[in-house]
Amino acid sequence: MVRWLMCVALAAATLVGCRTGQSVTVDNGTLVPSECASPHVQRLITYCASPQAADLAQRNAELMGKKGGNLDVPYSPVPIGDSPVRGPENAPVTIVMFTDLECPYCRELHNTVNTLQAESPQDLRVVFKHTPLAFHALAVPAALGALAAREQGKFWEYVDAVYGAQDSMSKDSILAHAATLGLDLEQFRNDFGSAPHVASIEADLGLAAQAGVEGTPTMFVNGIRVVGVHPIDALRGLVASQKEYVARLADAGVPPNDLYWRLVSTQYQAAERSDIDDPQVPDEPADVVALVPIGAAPVKGAAADVALVTIVEFSDFQCPYCASALKVIDAVLADGAADTRVAFRHFPLGNHPQAGPAALAALAAQDAGKFWPYHDLLFGNQGDLSNAALVAHAVSLGIPAKDVEAAFKNAERQSRVIADQKLGIDLGIQGTPTFFVNGVMMMGIESVEQFVEFVAEQRALARAVQLKTGLKGEELYAAIVARNQKDRAP
Repeated sequence: MVRWLMCVALAAATLVGCRTGQSVTVDNGTLVPSECASPHVQRLITYCASPQAADLAQRNAELMGKKGGNLDVPYSPVPIGDSPVRGPENAPVTIVMFTDLECPYCRELHNTVNTLQAESPQDLRVVFKHTPLAFHALAVPAALGALAAREQGKFWEYVDAVYGAQDSMSKDSILAHAATLGLDLEQFRNDFGSAPHVASIEADLGLAAQAGVEGTPTMFVNGIRVVGVHPIDALRGLVASQKEYVARLADAGVPPNDLYWRLVSTQYQAAERSDIDDPQVPDEPADVVALVPIGAAPVKGAAADVALVTIVEFSDFQCPYCASALKVIDAVLADGAADTRVAFRHFPLGNHPQAGPAALAALAAQDAGKFWPYHDLLFGNQGDLSNAALVAHAVSLGIPAKDVEAAFKNAERQSRVIADQKLGIDLGIQGTPTFFVNGVMMMGIESVEQFVEFVAEQRALARAVQLKTGLKGEELYAAIVARNQKDRAP
């Protein structure tokens, strides 16, 4: 199973390795390159796919082309994009940092990189990518605060302030830092949590998943992956090695505008996969089975204490396959509503521009006790998910328009959507709809009959587990998932 972002601190010299034995290391300034790579092939069945490599390549080429005027720039797995940058554009060494403003190890690495940049201001360009962790409650609000500060030209000052007072971080400090920096507070409040800023964080998270970022901090130094916190002398050595390498490329006639993408294309190493070169791994991957928490997700069907089958759906209101899946869920509940519960998790895809606002509006409906009627309205009127339509649907259910309009910029609700997305990424989800039936992942739906039959099989399994253990509720759910994990292990 794919692991997602965790705060980590690694002291070892090896930065990232492959099962072939080759690796990239920093040790006393020595750089050892690796040619190992692990291409990832995404499976497409009957679900909306996340943007594919070709789409990412085109977008990144366009972003880079806007600066260099060349749309033929090759795809970069670590693009600069429109992320915040500190340092000269022509610096020989570019550090792209995937970081979390509430992570103490990110703070440590941030301070280290600041020291390196102060020592050699012309040599380093630092790029900031937001990867707020689900278990850091203030990470998303802090990221949104930094982006609001960026609108007034104070992004890095805001980041420095957040890291500098991280030990006393609170909801109040988000605005307090803006005041200390002398920002226009009215503008800051208006910019805070805007749709483009939320989209920017989501894009950074998507890039992190694409690049195999599994922990914070993770940075890429001219494309070389560096995970965790390392001694400053080791990083000095890596920077020095990269400067020498860049000098050789420049002497060989590589144009300055081409240096970064050429460095990344030759030095980037895909994240290690546990099944690479492992002869014991079967040809067909094992089923993904995971205990997916229900938490505060909206639920319909059976109550927890009588449920034998738990279905957690990761869905996108703009995905046509998700709309088609409604009849499948209806069929499942018609067959066993007395013992089947369905929970909904948000997974708006980046290529569906109104999926995010729809998810935020749905949370407002949930808080008003009307999630499922609103859910049905959105999927029943999928042709128009404009903000105006989202508000109108809510009003038709008796939800005040102002509640939905406020939801579009509400940091707490944005955090809930992003938390669902990160949970999905953690579970290896790549498209919508994806279901977990008693923990067993099902990507898309081949047929109503097939899905209903599988649910029936899980119901029989659950009865057997309950008869043996006497459990019910969440304890029974956990026991059933554990049984599926055991039965479906390779």
